[in-house]
This record gives sequence, structure tokens and C-alpha cells, in this order.
Amino acid sequence: MFVWNKMLSQTGGHGDLHMLPAQFNTYGRLCDGAQECRKAAREMFREGADFIKICSSGGVLSEKDDPRSPQFTIEEMEAIVYEAQSFGSYVASHAQSTIGIKNALKAGVKTIEHGTLLDDEAIEMMLNQDAILVPTLAISHLIVTEGHRYGIPAFGLKKAQQYYEVHKENIAKAYQAGVKIAMGSDLMGCKPVEHGKNGMELGLLVDEIGMSPMETIMAATRVSTEAMAMEDAGVIAQGKKADLLVIEGDPTKDIHVLLNPCNIEMVYVGGKQLK
Repeated sequence: MFVWNKMLSQTGGHGDLHMLPAQFNTYGRLCDGAQECRKAAREMFREGADFIKICSSGGVLSEKDDPRSPQFTIEEMEAIVYEAQSFGSYVASHAQSTIGIKNALKAGVKTIEHGTLLDDEAIEMMLNQDAILVPTLAISHLIVTEGHRYGIPAFGLKKAQQYYEVHKENIAKAYQAGVKIAMGSDLMGCKPVEHGKNGMELGLLVDEIGMSPMETIMAATRVSTEAMAMEDAGVIAQGKKADLLVIEGDPTKDIHVLLNPCNIEMVYVGGKQLK
């Protein structure tokens, strides 16, 4: 596991549990101003974080903010990025708003999570900086299609529905422009976004974005390990970790065979067969 411990957020931002007093917020680490953000980043590494995750925009499942709104200033994020790089690590940013995406890129973040409202300029910035996009289509799909049956609050359903189609359109534009895409589902372990549905992301990248099955496999292996700075995994080669799946069927022709766990015949981790 590679963990970020607590997500860094401005007060009242996406990582702030708006419905509770600030002292009860154990989800995110609230920080305001460059110096406080710098200290928060240092705290996360002190507590064992492998990398830092921040919120450079509002979000869908946070009550009082909006995905269109930028959060954190460039100066605040630059302080966090500096500290991460000083620890030999990197910063991933929850970024849905157009300005929030660009500000995060200007500050030097490595990955953009969601990228809902990225525009042509943001795409160009990502290409120039070799930044990586993690679309997380699965969580949006599940909230839009099943959220009403599992108690997703009305504000979350409304925002998810509002941005779902434009999200897919913008991710397709980024893909067609050549932006690196890594596979990540954003699933959180509770219905309707419980773990075990993560493979859905691969199917959506093929069916909704137009990626080829092999491109999505690379997004889940080579590009994802690049995003996480894992040099010993991601490809089948001498000296690598030998984390492998043996599949019934050919996912290079039909990615959907990976969505059924029954098709996974063998699992190797570190060269040792676990299944």
C-alpha cells in the first residue's frame, strides 16, 4: 500500500467535513497559508505518508463547496510540493475545477485526480509537464446510476449528475491529445462505491473514452506505477517484482474479462503464487 495519510485541504475545502465542527474532522488535515501548508506536509511525512494528496478544487461529495471552485493558492501548493520533493516524494491533487487544475499544475503536482473540467490549456500544460491524469470514472458512474438507492445525499447526486457527461467528454479530449492516463477508481469501501468494483474503471475507459483494451491495461500497470514512483513494477521484465495475473480469456481483445473475478485463475505477488 502507498498511503497519503490525511488529505490536505483549506478550511472549508473539499477535505473539510462541513457538517461537523472542525475538531471532529479526522478525514483531512486543514491548513491555510503557505507556512501552515508546509508544516502540514511535514507532519504527513512524519506520520508515515508515502506521498501527499491535496485538494485544489471543490468536489461532489463535500457539502458546501463546488467542483468549479479553485482551492488553495498557488503559493500554498508550491510549499507543499517543495516539501514533498524534499522528501523524495510527490503530490497528487484532487482537481475538478478548470482553475484548480491549472493552479495545481503551476505549483508542480505530479498527478491530477478527476480532471473533470480541464480545458485545452490545461491539457497543454499536462503534456508540457508530463503530468498524469487519473480520471476516476467509476465513482462518478456509480453515484449517478446507483447513488439514489444507497443514501448518497441530494447535493452529491445533483453535482455528480451535473458534471458526469462533461467529465467524460473532457477526459476523451485529454486522451486524444496524448495525456498520460493512469487507472484509479476512487472507490471508498461503502455502497455503492465499495471495493471490488475497481475493474469497472477499465471498462469505462474503453467504452466511454475510446481507449483500446491494451491502453487501459497499460494505464493500470505501467502508467500507474509511474504515477506512484514504483520503479520495480508495472512491466514484465527481468529484475521487476513479478506481480502477475493469469486470466481466462484475452483482455487485450475484450477488457471486460477483467471485470469478472472468476476469470482470474492465478495471482502472483513478488513471484510467489498466492492463488
